[in-house]
Amino acid sequence: MRETAKFLTWAGLIISLPTMLPAVELTLRIPPAKAIVGTEIRVPIAVENAADLGAVEIDLEYPPNILEFINLEPGSLKPGMLDFNIVQPGLLRIGSISEPALQGNGDLFVMAFKVIGPGTASLDFRRVIANEGSSGAEIATKPESGTVTAQAAVSAVPPAAGAARGTDWMPVVGAVIIVELFAILVGIGLILWRLRSGETKHKKTRSG
Repeated sequence: MRETAKFLTWAGLIISLPTMLPAVELTLRIPPAKAIVGTEIRVPIAVENAADLGAVEIDLEYPPNILEFINLEPGSLKPGMLDFNIVQPGLLRIGSISEPALQGNGDLFVMAFKVIGPGTASLDFRRVIANEGSSGAEIATKPESGTVTAQAAVSAVPPAAGAARGTDWMPVVGAVIIVELFAILVGIGLILWRLRSGETKHKKTRSG
């Protein structure tokens, strides 16, 4: 009887073991990114360890003086019904329902922002609710916020006054060439004048 009782006890523990193990957390991550002021940037919300992910709702906070929200698109995991709205400037709410439920790792959503100011923009998860597709039970989540580093556009610096530029030597060379040609022409003219003067004197001498 004791052996039978021990066997039943161990069998009960083995059967109940899956429900005793802690559920794997659903990780939501925003990777860091860099951008130039005046450009548009696409920032993904990636998930890891998705298993039977049927629905998710996210409140995401961002600095409206650096980023201007433009649009939201489905990511590589291709979630089903997708909805979003700006609750207030700097607070984005996202909701999604997927049938069939999502599995695995990948990008859940892709956000598009316009970079309107320099600085480091923190993209912070303020609220995340995830539910299983089969039972509707809530899934434990592990949100990891991200950042966008926005840099001011580099403008072209005009050359300093008096600084030589790549083609400034061309007018100087042209002037030198003109002066040399003029000197050559003057020299040729003098030579011809002397030759002609010599011929005239020679003629006079012969006629005398």
